[in-house]
Amino acid sequence: MNAFDLIPDLKIGHIVEVSGTTIRVELSGDVTELTRAYEGRVYPIGQIGSMVKVHFGRRLIFGCKRSFRDVLPPR
Repeated sequence: MNAFDLIPDLKIGHIVEVSGTTIRVELSGDVTELTRAYEGRVYPIGQIGSMVKVHFGRRLIFGCKRSFRDVLPPR
């Protein structure tokens, strides 16, 4: 496996909007916790400051999470 291969167990969603240096990501429906475990390591995906790796073709873009919003409609 090389650095450009997507690891399905660590995928948390997809990009829905890009605006300047900011992206908006929609979490997948299978995200039930704000951590992911892979090969004995636990990755925080819900904490402010968490690093995010974005696969863009053969390029890797790294970002830092700065906010979290729950936009589910009220029941």
